[in-house]
Amino acid sequence: MIQPILRAALLGAITIAANAFAGQQVSDGKSDGKKIIHEPMAEESPWVMNMRSSYTGESDFKRGRNASGDSFYKGVDVSRRFSLAGAGLPALSKDGGWYLRVGFDYNRWDFGNTGALPIPNHLQSAAADLALEYLVNGQIGFLLETEPGVYFQNDVRANNFDAPTKLVLTYPVTDRFVLVGGVSYTSMRSYPFIPLIGFSWTINDQWKISAIPPEPRIIYTASDKLQLWAGGELAGGSFRVDDMNSHKEKTLDHAVVDYSEWRAGAGLTYKVSGVELDLGAGYAFQRKFDYHRANAGYETDQGAPYVKLRVSAAF
Repeated sequence: MIQPILRAALLGAITIAANAFAGQQVSDGKSDGKKIIHEPMAEESPWVMNMRSSYTGESDFKRGRNASGDSFYKGVDVSRRFSLAGAGLPALSKDGGWYLRVGFDYNRWDFGNTGALPIPNHLQSAAADLALEYLVNGQIGFLLETEPGVYFQNDVRANNFDAPTKLVLTYPVTDRFVLVGGVSYTSMRSYPFIPLIGFSWTINDQWKISAIPPEPRIIYTASDKLQLWAGGELAGGSFRVDDMNSHKEKTLDHAVVDYSEWRAGAGLTYKVSGVELDLGAGYAFQRKFDYHRANAGYETDQGAPYVKLRVSAAF
């Protein structure tokens, strides 16, 4: 029953995308917009690598006597993009193309825990990254992505397998304003299905609003190489923990936990020779471990500063 529904949803999304991009043209901004030009499809770099890291300072938890802790995150992903030209997929735009992206993604969170709360000292994931993309001048027009893998603490077991999946479609209202819609699915999450709704608005050559979850931003382009930004972020994920042998809460043995950090900050993005450096800092308002299936949770009652770094390379 589920597979026919998924196939119908995918076909419907591609049909909507075809209608959305059909006839979409780019104005050169001259002659009151009457002159129309078609920008050529940019050649896509086949290999992409991202390295990410962040540190959030120590803060107290609401539950537990003198309980506090910090968090340290690091992650890396590598992917290879293959052109699907000639595969028979419908052309959504004169300047776009279909791609298959295949890669690997690893993430790890480490946590401080001075109050001996029943929270994990770390959480990690190792997953494949499979995506069907439609790119228009380097921008996503259609995305179907899944990350099948293990989301665990230490022990790799069959029940910590998950395949977080998202379907995203963009609709170009004008050449400067694009609507973004879709849905994400994660079986371990407290709410498996979450809608993805947002927009991207290029106000002028300097200012842009990218109101797209989970990391909305206001961006100022200072030069071809430098951008300044401010925005929010929801960081974290869903995992399954091991035995809580040192705690009385036996209901948390092998429990599923949603970990989240709500952040706001500012930073800069610097691009040169196929390498992009993204550096930011700000304030994490809350950190939370939500054992939603066991009706238990532990969250901080105060915030803490954070710093983050991402280095991306396309080659």
